Amino acid sequence: MSSGDCKSNWGRNLNDKDQVILHLEFIRPLQATVTLAFNVPTQGILVDSILMTQAFFLLPGRSGDRFVTKQESPKILIEVLRGDFSDVWEKLSRHVLRKFFRERGHGRPEARAAAELAIEKMRQLTTFRYKKMAK
Repeated sequence: MSSGDCKSNWGRNLNDKDQVILHLEFIRPLQATVTLAFNVPTQGILVDSILMTQAFFLLPGRSGDRFVTKQESPKILIEVLRGDFSDVWEKLSRHVLRKFFRERGHGRPEARAAAELAIEKMRQLTTFRYKKMAK
């Protein structure tokens, strides 16, 4: 299929503070609207990865599927601009991670340091370039 156009907007879920939303409005070649909700504590790495790369693959699958096992499936590459949400995300992701470490017994300074280290390591992992494996 040829390339098309898609508008995207990030936002916070007003009913759930632990969720961020990515709203996609496909314009052509097919008109459709998709809203993806991400739970920050458990899926924050996905949000961060999309924001850092400004793109992601949307492909069919079931819970538990992984890209490496579905790489031959049809997929759509979607460009997602950061916009103003990048600033919101930086604050939110740090807050959620500090809370995560505090709930596991770390003091405030240790939780802050652990959150920064977690973000650094996560970004090292998500900036890794995937190479297609030879058959």
